[in-house]
Amino acid sequence: MAVPFVAAAAQAAQAVQNLSVRPDQLRAVIGLDGFVDEILWVVDQRVDAQKFTPVATIADFAKRIAAAAGFSTNIELVPHTVKLGGNGPIMALALAKSGAAVTCIGTLGLPEPHPVFAELAQLAEVISIANPGRTQALEFRDGKLMLGRLESLYGLSWERLLEHVPVARWLELCGRAQLLAMNNWTMIPAMTDIWRRFLAEVAPQLPPAGTKRIAFFDLADPQKRSAAELREALHVLEQFRPYFTTYLGLNRKEAAEVGRALGLGDRTEPGAPLEEATRAIADALDVDGVIVHPTDRASACAAGRYVEVEGPYTPTPKLTTGAGDNFNAGCCLGLALGLDVQDALSLGVATSGWYVRHGTSPTFPELLQFLSSPVL
Repeated sequence: MAVPFVAAAAQAAQAVQNLSVRPDQLRAVIGLDGFVDEILWVVDQRVDAQKFTPVATIADFAKRIAAAAGFSTNIELVPHTVKLGGNGPIMALALAKSGAAVTCIGTLGLPEPHPVFAELAQLAEVISIANPGRTQALEFRDGKLMLGRLESLYGLSWERLLEHVPVARWLELCGRAQLLAMNNWTMIPAMTDIWRRFLAEVAPQLPPAGTKRIAFFDLADPQKRSAAELREALHVLEQFRPYFTTYLGLNRKEAAEVGRALGLGDRTEPGAPLEEATRAIADALDVDGVIVHPTDRASACAAGRYVEVEGPYTPTPKLTTGAGDNFNAGCCLGLALGLDVQDALSLGVATSGWYVRHGTSPTFPELLQFLSSPVL
């Protein structure tokens, strides 16, 4: 049974207050992608040059597209905002706003980072390895459609990374960090090899740490990759465990896709109970924890223990693109601070809850205030 958000948030707020470690004592290395995101609304009915009503849901948009089959139709898009994108940069910015010392390695722009990454560059160290991808994100009340241009990510490789981040620099950065995240496996074709080469050339040389470092992975919607490729990537991911406390983060759709690749049958399909799906994936993988976050709650299975917390769901979000990455940032912040997994989940859903309401990541005081006095 899920713990209600208000109760879980109050417990997490008290746990944070009792910690001797603060976010500004943490270091994180986050990557490896980077996008310029253009957030767009789809027009349903236009009143005049200034006023319109947006298409409310993805299902409504799907009906409109289906009705055009065999004919043609006009779809109007209205720009909402242009912002930094990518699993790595969004997660890195959210962690940096909490006060952590963050190094973000990614496709941020050459010879200088693109202007959308200016705030990130002010709050964190950025190392750009290529130009950013481009995403048009169609926002709806119940989700988003991400239309991506990925050409700049196709050329990423371990050799390309070493041109900008030599092994000695990897050792320096990761040697003093409590958290490593190399996200967006789906959109970086060479990511499995990058992980493999990191394990061969960097991980064995890392200096001992008082507390085992955390490695966090977000695959980023692997639907378009083959099941064989996904199984291979998951096998490589398991090999981080001797060097890191390893977590795999998934949204509910990704959990179903991973379950299919692993042959877990109906246990991870969308209609299956969240606990059954989370446990099934955790049992099938040799990792320290599996975290699954639907839109209204989050779950985790670590060391055989299952926890689930409700989130501060709102039916009228200001912005949803990046909500999952903000969840990842808040959850990983909690784990790096040494919180219990349930309390880390609470930081995750609170961070994403703040983000979708305000369109920006919370500072640490804002996060604590939201945990202590949530506005639902």
